[in-house]
Amino acid sequence: ACYMENLDNIRKWPEARKPGIDRVIVNTEWCAFGDRGALEEIRTQFDRDLDEQSEHKGSHLFEKMISGLYLGEAVRLRMLCLIQSGQLFPGQEAHATSILSAKDLKNDYLFQTQHLSLVEKEGPLGAQAFFTKKGIPATEEDGWIIWELCTAVSTRASRLGAAALVAILERIEKASADSLCVVAVDGTPFKFHPFFQKRMNVAIDELLPGGHRVRLEMAKDGSGRGAAIIAAVAQRMNWSSLS
Repeated sequence: ACYMENLDNIRKWPEARKPGIDRVIVNTEWCAFGDRGALEEIRTQFDRDLDEQSEHKGSHLFEKMISGLYLGEAVRLRMLCLIQSGQLFPGQEAHATSILSAKDLKNDYLFQTQHLSLVEKEGPLGAQAFFTKKGIPATEEDGWIIWELCTAVSTRASRLGAAALVAILERIEKASADSLCVVAVDGTPFKFHPFFQKRMNVAIDELLPGGHRVRLEMAKDGSGRGAAIIAAVAQRMNWSSLS
């Protein structure tokens, strides 16, 4: 997440203070938020298990709670727990665990974030049909449990993302009803999940009482276009000294 910060607040970059320069773009790298323990109060055992098996253990903890790269796996780990306790796919524990633990030729598990989006879009009956088609005969109750798991994981992700966004808006004092603040958002959940954007908006409304004008818009090719925008801003502000 990036935002414009007053240069006076950047104390570790004194050499940036030059005539005509009063603001700087800050990349928060909020994917690493929590790496020093700030998220421990809300992290669950499933978050720790997911982190333990990830390539970058102990880092990018916030990303692992909100990113499309990990949401499907977060659901899969919770399903395995319910299977082992007999609450999901009862009587099929070994069979269901085997299928959910197997990887395909791409080294992917059966359940991915795209399937989470599909389940939430189609509802409990869609979840039931999906797993039955994949070789795990699912009951209607199984469908409801899986749908509720998917909803819980994606809702938490959307609300955490909204909370981080609100923190930045409040810092730069853009959370008001006086002017419109447009926020460009990228990521597969925001782009493809049927309810992710709506849930973010609901959370923002809850966290910013008293009225505000914040609009979330999908950013296509965020990194590439972001670099182009920075270059355009630098040219417009006559930052020739940076070249």
